[in-house]
This record gives sequence, C-alpha cells and structure tokens, in this order.
Amino acid sequence: MLVVVNALASVHAALRNQPAKERSSTWLNYNHSTTEELEEYAERVLRRYAVERDTSAGEFMEKWADVCRVHRNSTPQPGESNQLVHGDLNITNVHVKPGAPEQMKLVDWEWAGWGLPHLDLACLLKRTDEILEQRAMNIFTGNDPSLPLDEHWRIYRWCQLDRAILDASFLAAQVLDQGYQPHWDMAGFLEGSLAEVLRRTRELS
Repeated sequence: MLVVVNALASVHAALRNQPAKERSSTWLNYNHSTTEELEEYAERVLRRYAVERDTSAGEFMEKWADVCRVHRNSTPQPGESNQLVHGDLNITNVHVKPGAPEQMKLVDWEWAGWGLPHLDLACLLKRTDEILEQRAMNIFTGNDPSLPLDEHWRIYRWCQLDRAILDASFLAAQVLDQGYQPHWDMAGFLEGSLAEVLRRTRELS
C-alpha cells in the first residue's frame, strides 16, 4: 500500500497534464454542491435504514446534525489543490505487477472527477491502522510541500469523513432497494462506516 501511496504524486501529475481536449465534461465535481447533495441523500437513506432494519443506525442518526455541521463547516474551499482524481482508489482497484511494484495499473474510473488529491489517499487508506496511516501521510506530504502539514491532515480527515458518509449511505441503499446478498458482511461493513463517520467527526471537531 505504501508503494501505491508513493506513486500517487506521479498519478496526479499525469492527470493534471492531461490535454484539455481529452477531459470529459461528464466527470464528477467533488465540490460544495456535492457535499450538500451527499448529506441530503445520506440522511434520507440512513433514516429509512434505521427504521426498516432496526439497527444501531437509529442511535447514529441522533448525532446526524453534529455530523452535518462538522462536514459542511470543514469542507475545503473551492480551488484548494483541486484537480482530476480517480475518486475510488481502494486497494482492489490497483493492480501491481508481482516483483515489479513500480509497474501498476489503476482500474474502475467511474468515480473520476474534479476534487482534492487527498480524496484518493482517503480511499486508499480506508480502515487502516494509525501507524500505517501516519507512514502513508509522511510519504504523501513529503511529495507535496505546497501545503503545511496540518492543512494536509485537515483536508485528509475531511475526505475520510466524506467517504465514510458516502460508503454508509451507498451500502444502506443497496440493502434496502436491491435486496443485495453479497458474499461478504455488508451489514458489518456498514456499521464500520457509521463508526468511521463519528470518528472523523470527532477529529475535525
């Protein structure tokens, strides 16, 4: 994973240098409008999930107003290192050649859009321990001295909060609307996402 973190600087540089004529107008925009839309969507889905599934999501929703306040008030400003990002850079979307870690391919670009490079780091480091997170941030910030260290951390934590809200609402919608029965513990992952939302909210507070 740390090899991938180190490669992010090159990946983002390549995306910044992409010719304008090849840039799709259909790419997502991770901006203030998206933040508000995500909150509205998440509240609607998670409240329904709490009622129909009778889970700890009900207790979570009691803290939802605080989550939204922190999420919205901490949103990075427009243009704050904004660029083209992968958008869903979890480790399963990174293919590394055995024995040649410098050769890797990124797949599944449907979430690509304009946002902060920290978003890709946040996706990559979901559910990692604090030691690995610290090591990864040391690499990431060392490759990007354009911002002070505390600003890198602030933006990264916000991206983690944003992604956790998205994960929780996306999983809840799958359970409610599709009756999806995966081969993995979706309910457990959803509960973990809710806990991650609260954790990042406390950090940003």
